[in-house]
Amino acid sequence: MAQAISVIPERQASGASEFPPQRRRFGRVQMESLALGRAARMLTVSIPRSGALVLQRSGSSAVAWRNGAVKLEALDWAVVPGPRLELETAHEGAILLLHGEEAESGWSRTLELTRAAGRSMGGSGMGRVAGTFLASLADAADTIDSAQGDEISRIALQLVRSAAWENRDRQRGLSSRHALLARAQAYIARNLADPELSVDRVAGALNCTKRYVHKAFSDSGETIASHIWGLRLERCRQDLSAEAGRPITDIAFSWGFNSSSHFSRLFRERFGASPRSYRATAIAGI
Repeated sequence: MAQAISVIPERQASGASEFPPQRRRFGRVQMESLALGRAARMLTVSIPRSGALVLQRSGSSAVAWRNGAVKLEALDWAVVPGPRLELETAHEGAILLLHGEEAESGWSRTLELTRAAGRSMGGSGMGRVAGTFLASLADAADTIDSAQGDEISRIALQLVRSAAWENRDRQRGLSSRHALLARAQAYIARNLADPELSVDRVAGALNCTKRYVHKAFSDSGETIASHIWGLRLERCRQDLSAEAGRPITDIAFSWGFNSSSHFSRLFRERFGASPRSYRATAIAGI
């Protein structure tokens, strides 16, 4: 079995950490706690090429590596690649680094699940649970019997894996909803003139539930109704300028409106003028 690779401070900027790394091994996991002093600015450390988990125990820091960086607040964490990291902080803070032996299959599988290196995963859900557990582990490290190391490392790795699975499922869910959103928007654009166009029609055409359609649109920051009416108003605005002799009501009805008063009210709210005033201004070239 390969020797554990410790985190070694390589370079400290002026006013750097006055506190040497506190190292402790729990089964498969090597734990390094770094306390950066109040005047500290940057610390460069070596980690295994396979990567490490960086947890911000307190304060905040920017963690940078060759091809990326991430900002961490208290209890935020991220899995980042090796072999070197730069830790920069504007004030006093404490950082925990966890890694395993490069030949250690348990840790390798955990890193494999967190391919989205550099993504902060401590904000909510299992990511928050894992961050809280690891911070507590660091605080209580000196009081834990070394015989409990294997059990502690198993729990730590399981929490990190669970957070990784949750994050991956969340990202897959977002990707799926983004694809659904694009399909829904395309269907709406093709059927915008249909006065019966509704979320029921869209959900039926896309073979999904209304709830899922609403969720896809909520991710974009608008409702499906506001999207439909917004597109209809924009088409009407374009036609009011381009077709001077065409009745306003005819334009409104051709784009799915079935009430002239409803159309006029929404148009004024959207563009700050009545349809008639807008057309007069557009024709005059103002």
